[in-house]
Amino acid sequence: MATASTVRTTTDCIDILNSFVEYVVMDSKESSAVPPDSHSIQVEPHEVNIRWLRPTMDAICCLRLTDDNLPDGRKATQPKAVANLLWLLARVLDNETIPPTSIIPTWRGGVTAEWHVNGFDLEIESDPDGTIEYNFAGPGVAEYEGPVGESLKRIGEHVKMLPANRA
Repeated sequence: MATASTVRTTTDCIDILNSFVEYVVMDSKESSAVPPDSHSIQVEPHEVNIRWLRPTMDAICCLRLTDDNLPDGRKATQPKAVANLLWLLARVLDNETIPPTSIIPTWRGGVTAEWHVNGFDLEIESDPDGTIEYNFAGPGVAEYEGPVGESLKRIGEHVKMLPANRA
């Protein structure tokens, strides 16, 4: 029997996916498409690689997604933060990029996608207020930490440095 929190989580996962489809996939042809209430980011439209979506959504749906605060004082993961993360991932991941190795909630109600592969570390954090920041470090690469910025060029270059998933 499903509990109220399970039903709420399932509903939120469906809402997140619907938001993702609405302003990522359908708006991907618009070069100025940005998530609502986000910093202005210039993007180049391209096909969304759905291959990474399923494992990412599976991990997201395991998080507690509500508007309530949790007993330990942290905020539950906000669906808006997740939708904004998905929006960004749709613009920087390609067919060779492996899905995130983990999806982790933040104390502020946001969510972080992490890749820790062969000495490369990439962490992308999306907060409910629309802020998206990331950290990248790897062998022979200067570490970067800060906001995604005005364009996706830098993060796109960093994502391309991750080891490819060649099965």
